[in-house]
Formats: sequence, structure tokens, C-alpha cells
Amino acid sequence: EHEFDYVAIRCDYAQYKSLREWAKEYFGDSWREDMGFEEDTTAEQEEETIRDFIQDNGALLEFEDGIIVSSF
Repeated sequence: EHEFDYVAIRCDYAQYKSLREWAKEYFGDSWREDMGFEEDTTAEQEEETIRDFIQDNGALLEFEDGIIVSSF
């Protein structure tokens, strides 16, 4: 039997409106440079790279109104 610990869940996961919003919060204002994006990188390429980064380092849940990312 396990006790539901909503505080632990809240500390381990965060919700964002988009992959880019997560990248801006995680890396700061230089998120595009920190992730190695060139000026001609498309929005789709950026999102795929951000998605891959999160999945390689934690958990990502995507849904219609945003994303949930595990802390790492």
C-alpha cells in the first residue's frame, strides 16, 4: 500500500504551455544558442530537438494544451 504524495509529484514535475517555454525556462535567454540552433533552424526542428533532449534526460508528457516535464 502506498500513500499518495501530491507534494512530491508537484516537486518532480512541471507543466508548460510549449516545448519552447520549457527551453526558455531551463536554459534561460540563450536557450537557442545553448541548444546549438542556427539562425535557419525551423520551428519544427527546434521542437524535435527540445523533445529529444527532454526524453533523453527525463520524462515528457505532451497533450493538447501543453506539456508536463519531469525534473532532472
